[in-house]
Amino acid sequence: MIDSTLIFLVLLPASISDLMYYKVPNFILLNGLVLSFLLRVIGDKGYFFSWLIGGLVPFLLCFILYLIGVFGASDVKLFSVVGSFYSLKTGMMVIVVSLFVGAAFSAVKMFQMKNARQRFIYLYNYLIRLAAEKKIIAYEKDESGMIPFAVCIFAAVLLMIIYKETGRR
Repeated sequence: MIDSTLIFLVLLPASISDLMYYKVPNFILLNGLVLSFLLRVIGDKGYFFSWLIGGLVPFLLCFILYLIGVFGASDVKLFSVVGSFYSLKTGMMVIVVSLFVGAAFSAVKMFQMKNARQRFIYLYNYLIRLAAEKKIIAYEKDESGMIPFAVCIFAAVLLMIIYKETGRR
């Protein structure tokens, strides 16, 4: 239960900052890593390897998506913090669930901004360009296509906590 409280103390300000500025300050993320280290390594005595793998693997996987413009740098680091708080398995589950939450969030935003057609044309043109160049290229984005993904990560963690607390593992 304490891990849920501590991750909440990291994800709430991260989400608020992302909503307001589309950025999450590094001091929030660093505090999250320190808290997870204190909880998992110092508090649990001996979970260093699990803490390290839980934070490192999501970082490396999401970093690839950062390079092509799917995630922002803060999102990649936030996934690392979440994985370090829990485990590699839970961290990966949060990534998958947050992608679905992000898709729903994006759909709502496109509906509100009435730009779904424009966004899908943009995606289609990107995919055509990707196929033509036969190499990974960055997905250029403008603010109309951006969402505060820390909110989606927060929602995914909350869903995971609810799922685990109701006894479904």
